[in-house]
Amino acid sequence: MQAHPPVAWLTRTALLSLVVSGIAAAQSPTVELLVDRDDVLVTQSCRLRLVDRPVADANGDGVVRIVTDGVTVEIAGTLRGAPATAAADTLTGIGIVVAAKNVTLVNGSVAGFKVGVLLDRADGARVERLDLSDNFAMRLGSTAAAEDGGDWLWPHSNDDGEWARNYGAGLLVRDSDNVVIRQVKARRTQNGILLERVENAKVLDNDCSFLSGWGIALWRSSRNTIARNAFDFCVRGYSHGVYNRGQDSAGILLFEQCSENLIALNSATHCGDGFFGFAGREALGEAPPPEGAAEGWHRNRGCNGNLIVANDFSFAVAHGIEMTFSSGNLLARNLLVGCGICGIWGGYSANTEIRENLFRGNGSAGYGGERGGVNIEHGRGNRVVGNRFEENPVAVRLWWDEDAHLAETPWAKASGVACRDNLIAGNAFSGNELDIELIDASDTAIFGDCVIGEAAEGAAPARRDAFDETSRASLRLEGEIPASRDVLAPLRSIPGVGTGRPPAAEADRNELEPGDPLGDRMGELLAAVAEAFDPCTEVAARPGRPGLAGRERIVMTEWGPFAWDRVLLVVADDALATDRWRLLGPANGREPAIKGVTVFGGGSLRTRFSAADRWAEVFCERPGMVCPYRIEVLHDEGKPRGRGKEVAFGLIAPAVWSLRIAPSRVDPLADPSGWRAAMAVPEEEFLAAGGRLGEVTEIDFPFAMGGPRDLAALAEIVGDAEIGPDRFGIEARTTLAFPAGRFQIKVRSDDGVRLLANGSVLVERWDRHGPTEDVAELAFDAPTEVELLLEHFELDGYATLSLDIEAIETEAHRR
Repeated sequence: MQAHPPVAWLTRTALLSLVVSGIAAAQSPTVELLVDRDDVLVTQSCRLRLVDRPVADANGDGVVRIVTDGVTVEIAGTLRGAPATAAADTLTGIGIVVAAKNVTLVNGSVAGFKVGVLLDRADGARVERLDLSDNFAMRLGSTAAAEDGGDWLWPHSNDDGEWARNYGAGLLVRDSDNVVIRQVKARRTQNGILLERVENAKVLDNDCSFLSGWGIALWRSSRNTIARNAFDFCVRGYSHGVYNRGQDSAGILLFEQCSENLIALNSATHCGDGFFGFAGREALGEAPPPEGAAEGWHRNRGCNGNLIVANDFSFAVAHGIEMTFSSGNLLARNLLVGCGICGIWGGYSANTEIRENLFRGNGSAGYGGERGGVNIEHGRGNRVVGNRFEENPVAVRLWWDEDAHLAETPWAKASGVACRDNLIAGNAFSGNELDIELIDASDTAIFGDCVIGEAAEGAAPARRDAFDETSRASLRLEGEIPASRDVLAPLRSIPGVGTGRPPAAEADRNELEPGDPLGDRMGELLAAVAEAFDPCTEVAARPGRPGLAGRERIVMTEWGPFAWDRVLLVVADDALATDRWRLLGPANGREPAIKGVTVFGGGSLRTRFSAADRWAEVFCERPGMVCPYRIEVLHDEGKPRGRGKEVAFGLIAPAVWSLRIAPSRVDPLADPSGWRAAMAVPEEEFLAAGGRLGEVTEIDFPFAMGGPRDLAALAEIVGDAEIGPDRFGIEARTTLAFPAGRFQIKVRSDDGVRLLANGSVLVERWDRHGPTEDVAELAFDAPTEVELLLEHFELDGYATLSLDIEAIETEAHRR
């Protein structure tokens, strides 16, 4: 088993001096250049004087192009490519292109473009004090109630510029060396900073937060320093307590062989993943290797030798750190608190050191076995040393399983897929449901761990043949887990392991394997890691931005996460019978109080609100009425004498749905007419065949892997009937009175579904499919009664069925 050098215990000052070395202040130019048209060329140092109107990039090559080496350009004001009212997903073009070397670009703002600033083959460029907010962003289809699969990002391809073309950026850097990026800000934009084939860059003191994609993303970029930045709330695909997908959003993203980067002292909390590293499709062999690649080229190819130290990756929707198919990385002294799935996901990682991190309360929204502190499948030679694990479902889980598709990739064949030769040592465990879980993890060495407080109830006692006598952690074993003394003996001499104290700075260091990319830089960089903590003593950690701790602070809008910098009215619960609205306010002051609520939309609408708890409800006293409305909420802006108003639109449609649920006695795919006939037989015959009748107020059935009896809304109806989670059918009917206007009906299903309105088919997806949303439109010139008939069948596996109605244009919208 390979041994990495121990971390040296020096101060933050050493790290700060390392990352800022060689950076000098820029001088302000005196010459002015008017930018009042497209295609302005910059050939000398100047200050850009901007007009008070948008200047569009008509040909996609930049409104301003800097083409002379060594110049300094200052932006005086905001260069805007489109009106401030333009939708973010309609923005095009590039604001400023730097196509020269050693250029300095400072101050001002660039907004209203697909890409704010592009550095193209701009070695030695410096970008400082720019605001790149309000550039391109996708309009998100996911809502508080349901995820839209179309929102998933695809970071796996970018050699042809797909990232910028599809997703835009505040700052895009391509094919450049020794670039410095400092004090860049981005808000209300999808991506902050993109680095493509960039080396030796310094990215310092930037704030690209509250974005819907990536704070910073690297593609084939190595030996860069990324330090002291804020990449918080870079997230999509999340609704607290409903779904936690992340959809490949991340605070910091590394894809396709990004190696030897230093990533230190950053805050990337409340992201999809705090850090997301993936070897890449070329590395795995899913894309062709470079021309002339030698035999065995794929072996251990990946995002290797990165140092990820002293960062805060807490409250991630999915993983605090995801680093897969990569080797030789150091993950040290990071905060990983309250992450939805797990603190660190390291599938197929090798020779990676996970040292002295804090894992607390991760895994509350995990999937199956993937949950808790450290999760690694098919990992080899990894070392989990000196960490603190508190209140996780599983602190450390290592396993091997059948993964036939990945096992056939060139990377897997060259690198191996066994789970073996890993070390778990010198860690502190407290309050975890299970400390260590090993499944077919051969030659795993476990020793020197300590347990603080009582072991969790029901935890298995330690197996002496799998543990060294110094370990007291709870353990679950599955499969053959040999742990020979030949494995354990050489590890006892590693400085600091199991002692609860840092090793001496002068301690001997074991060398890395020849050719390991960390070898040349390890000593210098490890000496700059932040202060250590003793893993066996209490540690006080307050991760995240002040006042915004917890994943419940992630509130998504159609353009991205709410930034907690203003007052916002959002739907907290949009059941068809009642809507509940929440009034959110700035995190840095007193929450706004509701002073009054007014609803426009019909005499049957009623409201109630709580001024102190900042919620308002809209409901209708007449079942069967479709009631679109406009709500106006008066509030105090969080100030003693403040006066503000938030306006929003909604729709409620309290209904009584007559429901039939039954086992599918007829195959709905082979004989749909026979299936429908069986669902429509007289009540007595239907009940005798094992069906059940009942009523519900809305169609919202998130079965997941369960069935009707697993949902509170259906359990009483089903009772003791033999209706399981598979092979059942549902028929639901209701009549609704629509006012004049245009409406959408959204049906989300898995598996088959058909919706009819007054006998006409609106939606038909009568097949086996995963969760899918279908949308139909209804339009009425006058009030109209509509009978709705909804049919659904479930075959097996995951299942869901829901129906929602939205107003597109009604009298309430025109007020």
